[in-house]
This record gives sequence, structure tokens and C-alpha cells, in this order.
Amino acid sequence: MRDRLVELLKNARSLYAQEDSGKTMYEEFADYLLANGVFVPPCKVGQTVYLIKDGFIERCEVEGIHYTRRSNYVRIRPYHQEYLGNWSVYYKPSISSFGKTVFLTKEEAEQALKGGEGDGTENRNCL
Repeated sequence: MRDRLVELLKNARSLYAQEDSGKTMYEEFADYLLANGVFVPPCKVGQTVYLIKDGFIERCEVEGIHYTRRSNYVRIRPYHQEYLGNWSVYYKPSISSFGKTVFLTKEEAEQALKGGEGDGTENRNCL
């Protein structure tokens, strides 16, 4: 994988010879990498993320990032489960839920709750 990335970086020199398209050099480079199959995950393993569940913000740790044929998801475990000794509780939100119900900072999660996005209230009354 590293060799493929080095090859892409070498080939990116052709971007500088192209006419100016109104984009910055970094935007052109990012578009080039994405067009050639480079995928950037929304978080890192071991990182703290904040999940909105049932109208509450839950601090979680990323245990893994999984790409399968059927779905792409992140496995996260609530921090309080470690202290309770229950290692069987974890969540598997999809990668597309980042910015909707899973956030990288607590401030973003609080803002989403205040703004009404992803606050989980539509699921509160469900049995």
C-alpha cells in the first residue's frame, strides 16, 4: 500500500503542468488522490469520539474501522463500560454517520443537539 501511495505521489507531478482550474494546489492534489482510490477514514483507532444516543452524548473510544462488502462501519466502545467490567457493549455506526450522530469533538456533538440535528428524539418513543 505504501508503494502505491509513493507511485501516486510521483505521478502527481503532472498536476502542476495543467492549466489553472481555479482550485488551489492542495485541492487539485486531494481530488487526484481521491480519484485514484485513496481513502481517508474519518477517525483513528484509539481516538475518542462522541456518540449521540437517545438524546444524550456518550464518550466512546474507536476500536476499529471496518470495510466490508455490505457496510462500512466503525466499532466504538463507551468509556463507562470499561469501568463497569462489561466489555460486551459496543456500537457499530456507519462511516456515513460521522457529522450526524458521531462527532470528533464534544463541542460538535453539543452543537448538533442544540440545533436539533441527530438528537435522537425521533427514536425516544419507539418500543
